[in-house]
Amino acid sequence: MGNLTTAKIRSAALVGHGAAGKTTLAEALLAATGAIKSKGSVEKGSTVCDADPLEKELGHSLATALVSFETQGVHIHLADTPGYPDFAGAALGALAAVDTALVVVNAQTGIELSTERMMKWAGERGLCRMI
Repeated sequence: MGNLTTAKIRSAALVGHGAAGKTTLAEALLAATGAIKSKGSVEKGSTVCDADPLEKELGHSLATALVSFETQGVHIHLADTPGYPDFAGAALGALAAVDTALVVVNAQTGIELSTERMMKWAGERGLCRMI
């Protein structure tokens, strides 16, 4: 990490509806930055973020997973949050700890209930939002 200052640290949460691709995006970011050797798969139960045996069995996140990577001299702390409404509390907790909400939208299903809610809650917290 070298000489890391607070100006070179960012924190973001991947939020959105369940099965929108948040964990898959986290895997892609980790692999692209060299934090992991290759992307895992939600379907195969081989992702970094869904490490719990029940998450692997169900094929979706049950709790927020924290990962980090470095790119272009900036250290990123990333929270991969669950998207199904039953687990919205975990996503809300993550929003309290980050400066940016990365709102992930499933290209096939579009804007869904949890997507709208996360966008609204992130805005109420004054967070930067990226879709």
